[in-house]
Amino acid sequence: MKMMINFLLLIVLLLAVSCSMNPSAGGGSDLPDTKIAMGAIYKENSFPATNTLVKLIPENYNIVEDGPVADSLVDTTDELGNYKFENVDPGTYNIQALHIQERTKAFISSITVQEDTTYLPQGTLKEVGALKIFLPDTIDTVNGYVYIEGTTEFKSLSFAVPAAEGGYSITLDSVPEATFTSINYDVLNKPFKPVLLSDTVTVISNDTAVTEAFVYWAHYTKSNSGLPDDEVMDLYISPDNIIWVATYRRGIARFDGINWTVFNINNSDLPDNTVYSVTMDENNTLWAATMGGVAKFDGSAWTSYTESNSNLPSNLVNFIISDKKGNIWVGVDIGAAKFDGNTWVSYNVNNSELPSNTVNCIAFDSNDDIWFATYGGAAKFDGISWTIYDSLNSGIASSHDCTVFIDRYGNKWFGHCIGAVSKFDGSNWTIYDGSHSSVFYEGHVFKIIEDSEGAMWIGTMWGLTKFDGSKWTDFIGDRYKPVDNKIIYDIEFDKDNNKWIGTCYSGVVAFGPTIK
Repeated sequence: MKMMINFLLLIVLLLAVSCSMNPSAGGGSDLPDTKIAMGAIYKENSFPATNTLVKLIPENYNIVEDGPVADSLVDTTDELGNYKFENVDPGTYNIQALHIQERTKAFISSITVQEDTTYLPQGTLKEVGALKIFLPDTIDTVNGYVYIEGTTEFKSLSFAVPAAEGGYSITLDSVPEATFTSINYDVLNKPFKPVLLSDTVTVISNDTAVTEAFVYWAHYTKSNSGLPDDEVMDLYISPDNIIWVATYRRGIARFDGINWTVFNINNSDLPDNTVYSVTMDENNTLWAATMGGVAKFDGSAWTSYTESNSNLPSNLVNFIISDKKGNIWVGVDIGAAKFDGNTWVSYNVNNSELPSNTVNCIAFDSNDDIWFATYGGAAKFDGISWTIYDSLNSGIASSHDCTVFIDRYGNKWFGHCIGAVSKFDGSNWTIYDGSHSSVFYEGHVFKIIEDSEGAMWIGTMWGLTKFDGSKWTDFIGDRYKPVDNKIIYDIEFDKDNNKWIGTCYSGVVAFGPTIK
C-alpha cells in the first residue's frame, strides 16, 4: 500500500511538472525580464529522465564550422528531469538530449527563446535510429563532413565506403527519432555550405532511414547569367581562377565568380564571334582560335592574326595551345601551324607526314614531342621525324581522333569519334568503349582530362564519365541533371578542384568544394 501511495504521489507530481512545462503556462507581466530557457525530459514510461545531458542548439548550427556547443547551452537534468539555461540570447533553437548510460536520445526542433523566461516543450527519450546517406563521387573524402543542421550529429567522410552502384555511402548512427529537413555537406576550413538535401527525412527508433544526397551544382546559362551564348565550345581557367569561355556565336566571356565581361567583334578586335578554343601562354596572355583567325589579348589590347596580315595558313582555326617554350600551336582546316611570335610555320599532308589536314587537338609530352589528334590517326612529331598510329598499323581503336591528353605517367589518351577511348603507354594499347561506360555509346569523345587525384574525366556526345583506374562513374540520372545526356565539349578544374564543364546548348556547369 505504501508503494502504491508513493507511486500516486509521483504521478501527481509529474502532472504538475508537465503542466508547468506547457508554453501556455509561461508569459505574463509578472515574469522576470531575463532570458531563461527551462523544460523537462522524460523517459518513454513517463518517468523523469534524470542525469540526462541536454544541449540547446542554435537552429542553423554547423558543428564543423561552429565547433562544440557553448558550455552555457549545456545542462544536466535533475531528479525531476528538469533542465535550465540562463542568459540565453533570443532566437530559435533546437534541443538535443542524451542519456549516456541508456543510449537514448530526444530531439525537439524550432524552439523560440524570447526576452522573458521561456518554458520549453517537454521531450521524450527514445531508442536511437540511424540515417544512411548515399553520396556522389565528387565529395571530398579527406576533408569533408556530413551533418544534420541544427544538431550535433556529424561524421567525417573519411568513414564513407564505396557503394555498389557508384559513389559512397555513410551512416550517421545514434540519431534521435525526429524529422529533419537539412542534411549538409561541408569541407573543413573551406568557406562552403551547400545543402545536399532539403527534403524531409524522418528517422525512427531502431530503424535506418535512407536518403540520397544531391551534389550542389552551379548552372550558368544565357537566361540566368551574363553568359552570352549557351553553346560553349571551350574553357580556360587562369592561375587567378578567372574562367574564360569560348562561345559558338557570341565571342568570349570572362567570369571572375561574380561578374561577366563579354568580348565580341563590336567591342574588341576579336576577328570573329565564333570562338572554338582559348588558352593562355606563359605570360598570361589570352589566345583565341576563331572562325576568322587567331586573336591575342594582353589584358588591355587585342592583336589579330589572319591570312591577310600574316602567314597563318587559314582563318578557320579550331584549336589553340601554348607550349613550354612560348610557341603557339594551332589546328586549322588545312593542317597545323606553329607561331614563335614572329613567324608561322605550317604543317600539312603535302609538306609533312601529318596523316590528315583536319587537326582537332594538340598535346605535348615530357620530351617536348608534339602529339596530334587528326581524322587520319594519331601523330607524334619530335621536331624532325613523324610517327603515325592508325587503325591499320597499331592497336588504336580508330583513326578518327577528336582529342588527345597526356597524363602524369606519360600515357597518351585519345578520344575517338566512334564512342571509344584508346590509352597508349608507349608499348601497349588499352581500349575503353560502351562496355565500360554508357556515355560512350556511338558518338564523339570531345574531352579527356586528369584531376588532382589521378582520375580521368571524359566528356562525350552523350554526357560525362569519370574513371579512377578501376571504376567508371557515369553522371547520369536526376542527381546529375545539369550534365545528364548533355553534349560535353570541355572539362576544366580550378585551383579549388571545382569542376567546370562547357556544354553544347546548356551553358556552363560547375560543381565542387567551393561552388555556391
